[in-house]
Amino acid sequence: LSLRDLMSKGLTDINRKMDVMENKLGNVQRTANTAGKTLGSTFSMLGTGAAVAGLLAIGKGIWDITAKAEMTQTSFAVLLGSQSKATKLIGEIRKYAAETPFETGDLEAASNTLLGFGIKGEKVMGTLKMLGDVSMGNADKFQRLSLAFAQTHAAGKLMGQDLLQYINAGFNPLKIISEQTGKSIGYLREKMSKGLISADMVARAFEITTSKGGAYFEMLEKQSQTLSGKFSTLVDNIKMTGLAIGECNIGGLHTM
Repeated sequence: LSLRDLMSKGLTDINRKMDVMENKLGNVQRTANTAGKTLGSTFSMLGTGAAVAGLLAIGKGIWDITAKAEMTQTSFAVLLGSQSKATKLIGEIRKYAAETPFETGDLEAASNTLLGFGIKGEKVMGTLKMLGDVSMGNADKFQRLSLAFAQTHAAGKLMGQDLLQYINAGFNPLKIISEQTGKSIGYLREKMSKGLISADMVARAFEITTSKGGAYFEMLEKQSQTLSGKFSTLVDNIKMTGLAIGECNIGGLHTM
């Protein structure tokens, strides 16, 4: 072939490749236009500001939940002296939250209080269940009972201020002790003033009232079937879904 023929063939090949590239760019442009129209239509329906604000709110919500979960993991690991024990307890808490009106955050906060006052890790879930039943699913009463119980445990005995907290939360352990011993509440109050109502006696009162035949037996199970209980469970499940997304994203970042 002559130089002229070679140049002509080269230009033909270049033109053919340019045509292919233009076709591909056209496809990309059409896809982008379609996506743009879809987003534009969505933003028109919701309002651009509202749509962006919604996306930001979702992202912030997931971030907040994930950050709080990491803080809880760290806190439990310090209090329990082990990452594996912390992970195990958090798993049990999440499972329990899915079965009761309480949200995971309520149970984690109460657990943190109990552990902080020296209650052993292996006793936390059993204690949460007792306190939860007595609180009848009320998150505020649950936290107050948790604090009073933790303080009683730390002191090793029932004190007047703690008794008042129990009563304000709707439970009087002296009433259960009175029923079991036959002693009057007045007599037991006198004993309490002398430091003779032990923390073990209070814990036993909770065990009795939440066991079969007790006034609060399986109370949370009953409360979980109410409309309020089901809604609370739904909210917690949504939060746990957000947490799962956040943990996956953070895990991906850690492996980069």
